Amino acid sequence: MREIVDAARAIRSKSSPVIGRRLVLTAGIGGFIGGCASVTRKQAAQVPVERLATLDGATAGLALMLGRHQQATASFLAKDPIVEAIAMLQEGPVVDVSSPGGQLELEKLVALSPTRVIGLSGGPVEQAVVLDRISSSVQRVARTGRLAADSLAVGAALGRLRRTRHALTMLSASRQQLQSALRSRSAPTISIISPGLAADSIFTVGGATPAASTVAALDLRRPAAQAKAASSARSFVPVSLEHLPEHDADLVFVAVGPTVDPRWLYDRPLWRQLGAVRRRRVIEVDALQWATTSSLLGNWWVLDDLAAVLREDACPIVGSATFRGIQRLARYRALFGE
Repeated sequence: MREIVDAARAIRSKSSPVIGRRLVLTAGIGGFIGGCASVTRKQAAQVPVERLATLDGATAGLALMLGRHQQATASFLAKDPIVEAIAMLQEGPVVDVSSPGGQLELEKLVALSPTRVIGLSGGPVEQAVVLDRISSSVQRVARTGRLAADSLAVGAALGRLRRTRHALTMLSASRQQLQSALRSRSAPTISIISPGLAADSIFTVGGATPAASTVAALDLRRPAAQAKAASSARSFVPVSLEHLPEHDADLVFVAVGPTVDPRWLYDRPLWRQLGAVRRRRVIEVDALQWATTSSLLGNWWVLDDLAAVLREDACPIVGSATFRGIQRLARYRALFGE
């Protein structure tokens, strides 16, 4: 843990918002796969400290990228690596105000006396707005499911609209850069599979997720069986186990994470018969980053993962709180935070 925090500090001290030869994507194509004013202690004591609480993954991720200190967030998992990552990057604790059962723990949130609570509609923010004790601090951002619209609305609520625009502009430019590089080669077909919690429960990702939207933006083809899912507003679209062979592709990305264990799937005879499995072209990716709707952080993460696989013959990063995950998050924070 200590070395991960030290690495994050080192990256922040050496990083610069100036975009150099390598922003997030590498430049080469690999194998297949005014002075700062000081503040006195007396002046600092007069500056009000904002206590920010974020109530969904997309908002928490954007706040992290933009350098906003978070007092609390809501993860709804027994252990969410993004909560640990936020704490390490801001070098201070962050309170999880949710239960693994999917409920917002309102009493815990109220006890923190947040000065600002931000969340996208359709989630736990709906529970918070009905609570008179904190309703004046709650900012409910209408979720549209469109990345740019939702990111800009949340960025404005966070007081970082200009930096959010910059992050979106750079995302578009980096997508175009990778897309141009892939035109010079025969791009592989991409299949995205997410094993469910229950045995024989399989999903693919819908069009609003970072995974599907990034693949579409890069003009990469998915199997015909995933065409309907690509236009769906849902995050996850069920796949019948008997139809699994229809989801074969040149590369099969399997979403894994704290609540996604693919081992039962890997034991199935139908799985072992897939061409991608036989050719060892199955790649595990971070389920939370690849499938969080309206997440600007997730879109950057997926783009970096695809660039690593398709241009550098490298591996994606699974786990926000891993050593490599913290390195990546620290780089985003250095580029787009303050």
